[in-house]
Amino acid sequence: MKNCLHIVNKPLPQEHWQVVINAMGSQDSLLLIEDAVYLIAQPASPVAEEQAYFLQTDAQSRGVMLPSPSYQALRNHRAMVELVLQHQTNLTWTF
Repeated sequence: MKNCLHIVNKPLPQEHWQVVINAMGSQDSLLLIEDAVYLIAQPASPVAEEQAYFLQTDAQSRGVMLPSPSYQALRNHRAMVELVLQHQTNLTWTF
């Protein structure tokens, strides 16, 4: 079981991203949902690919190009729930 799932729902300024990244441990994961999926269009994820996820339905509804080489796609909300259950805790970041 992984440690913590960090959930981000909107694009963040660089200084806020740094707070999220610094808080993540090696057994943590990052999930981008809602407007945060715009970040998958950036050239690289701030975390390792095996730690980075996005909700595909959110990306498609916003017209974000798929696939992303740096993030793993979760096809639907059921897959998102399964990811949540793979972690001991979750943390939704709001700034």
